[in-house]
Order: sequence, then C-alpha cells, then structure tokens
Amino acid sequence: MKGIPSPNKIIGLGALVFGIASASSFIYKVQPGERAITFNKFGKGVSKTVKKEGYHFMMPIVQEIIKYDIKIQPFDFASFTSTKDMQKVSIKVKIYFRSIY
Repeated sequence: MKGIPSPNKIIGLGALVFGIASASSFIYKVQPGERAITFNKFGKGVSKTVKKEGYHFMMPIVQEIIKYDIKIQPFDFASFTSTKDMQKVSIKVKIYFRSIY
C-alpha cells in the first residue's frame, strides 16, 4: 500500500522532531546590550567568564544562565532643600550609569 507510511518512517520522523526540540534547550541567545554568566548548580558555582552577545551552548539541568543589561541607564534623583534665607529649592539630578563588563 502506497498511501500508508511505514512504522519505521513514523518513528524516524518522531525522533527527528524530538531531537530538534531537545537541541533547542541546549542553545541560548544573548541579545545586543546584554551579557550573561553561567551558574553551575553542581560544583563550581558562578563562572568567571562573561558571555558576549550571540548564541552559546549550555547544559540544561546542570547550568543556569543569568543575563544582565549593560546598556546605559538613567537614574533620576530629586530633592527639596532650602537656602539660608529659607527659600525653597528643588534640585533634580540625572545620573547615567552602566555595568563595566
């Protein structure tokens, strides 16, 4: 019968789909403006290497990926104070900062 695929083809197709789905859990992407470090759950702890943007490999059960933002971020600080002659003054400061790594 030509219309019905053989069981070996169905099993092979299922294995291929399962393999592609499980392989995607081994790859993670670091976006532009981000960095990532790896936390090893069993043993070493936090790795000393910093992963830059792009695709990287990981072990899903053993490692956890921690991403952080390195883009320049603003911090607004506002304060009210008074002068010697008791006039109210409003001060607003904007600080721009970013992570070094």
